[in-house]
Amino acid sequence: SLALLGSMLIQSARPYHSGLDEVLLLNALLVHDHGEAELGRDVVYINKYDQADLDEYGAFCKRYRKLPQTLFAFYHEAFLLQFANQKPIRFPLKARKVMNYLRSQKQTECKFFEFIERWDYLVYALEQYIQRGNEKILVQVLRHQFPKLEKLAQDVPACKELVWTPAVSEWCSEFMQIHSGKWIEIKSK
Repeated sequence: SLALLGSMLIQSARPYHSGLDEVLLLNALLVHDHGEAELGRDVVYINKYDQADLDEYGAFCKRYRKLPQTLFAFYHEAFLLQFANQKPIRFPLKARKVMNYLRSQKQTECKFFEFIERWDYLVYALEQYIQRGNEKILVQVLRHQFPKLEKLAQDVPACKELVWTPAVSEWCSEFMQIHSGKWIEIKSK
């Protein structure tokens, strides 16, 4: 769903971002979870930690290194787009160099990716709320994603115009206020 959601936003955002590297961004959306799949697990947002990201990167590399070098380099860059703005210091030097390049030359793509991923979390929670009346998941997702979506929408104009509009932001803010203090997550040990 993430790749399709991202594709829709990328297509809609063309008038706002003429130089967007759509190929890089779409491929990042396609491969970003392959490390988790290789490990046979997913880590919920509140429990994400540096070692989990490094483990996913290692699993991704183990699988994708079987490709010819040019293909590996292409997908390696796409995979690392998701981590570029986090500046993970535990990643190997070669990966950090790729992320430095992405941060300096593909900043819009880095922010677009992050917005799409966080928006996808919210879309899932909204679906659960609308179809199943599950307020808890929507509150918990908004608690973590609202401030980040607010910031990213300021940085990526298409996101603010097309998705994270003032009306959407206001509705989410009001929903959080109504449910303030409910369903506080506790990080797993």
